Amino acid sequence: REKGIGEDYSRLIRKRGGEAEEAVTRYSAANTLPLSSADLRSAMVLRPVVVGVCGGVAAGKSLFTRSLLAHLRSRGCTVEEVERITAATLKETRMDCFLMRGLTLFSDQPRNFFDMKIFLDVDADIRLCRILNSASTFDEMRRQLTKYQSITRPYHVQSVIRQRPLADLCFNGSFHEKDVESTSLRILQLMKNGRKSEEQIDDDDYTRSL
Repeated sequence: REKGIGEDYSRLIRKRGGEAEEAVTRYSAANTLPLSSADLRSAMVLRPVVVGVCGGVAAGKSLFTRSLLAHLRSRGCTVEEVERITAATLKETRMDCFLMRGLTLFSDQPRNFFDMKIFLDVDADIRLCRILNSASTFDEMRRQLTKYQSITRPYHVQSVIRQRPLADLCFNGSFHEKDVESTSLRILQLMKNGRKSEEQIDDDDYTRSL
């Protein structure tokens, strides 16, 4: 699943085409931010703000993003949730912000395209308890435990935990409402004037290649 993600992601952001299997969310905050006419005209030519939420299995990525959506909606943002995005979808809808979640989003190739990188750092014991609590039968619990020991934990140690130092924001343990609130405010500010330009992305790619 990781193969080719950088190339596909680059095409998605720069050309507004291709496909992405991660959940993608659109925000339109023009009615909520104190933007001037010049700001709005400028925003129309800027690429979308791209936010990544990363963390291990059962770290709470889905809950965090849902809470983030609720806060943005409460501020008057028009939110459209899309499970699969295609070139046709991008042509029909103006995208102001992509909100993506995954295990290793901050790998070398796609990392420079994120305007904000968030990592949820939750202890292994807590994540394992959440996994086992989701099992409805003893047999399912045993399968979940076997999968955790043979696949989930080794992959977390090898790959997922390496995303932590690459994040702009890191929440240790359980996050709180104030964490979601402050994050939503930062996203709204990025929508206004803080997203990377194409030149900055190119510079990041060039620096990484040296």
